[in-house]
Amino acid sequence: MRTGVLASVILFLAGIWIAIMPEVAGFHPASGNPWTTPSLVAAVLGGGIAIAALIGLVGFFGQLLRQHEEMLRQAAKAREAEDEARKRAQSTEPPAGGGDGVRALSDSREASLRRLSRVERAQERTSTRPDDDAHELALKELAETILKDLQKSQAH
Repeated sequence: MRTGVLASVILFLAGIWIAIMPEVAGFHPASGNPWTTPSLVAAVLGGGIAIAALIGLVGFFGQLLRQHEEMLRQAAKAREAEDEARKRAQSTEPPAGGGDGVRALSDSREASLRRLSRVERAQERTSTRPDDDAHELALKELAETILKDLQKSQAH
């Protein structure tokens, strides 16, 4: 990422230098038309390189903005899902003065929701790996979590 930006900046500066070099180095004739063929070629070539470098920079930063926007969308979706789960958990809370069994059931449901979010986080961590071992690991973690949850619910 930084290499592409650095290369574009260097190419932009090189293009500007190529464009102004005939004037700085004194290649323009003292009298007559200063735009000789070599001066014109240097100006057009340098300008073309500078414009290409600017297009590369704009494209890079546009892609960076798209990625940032996509990350923000995913974060918003995750927050919405958490809010929905929280609302569902609150709607299933026992009424005030309820028995201990109902409260324990509510507590185990909240713990299950927390575990589920941990499993989802583990799946996100492992989904970036291209190999199948990562998927197997996520499935194994999910199976273990479900098994523990079932054992706890049977104990109640």
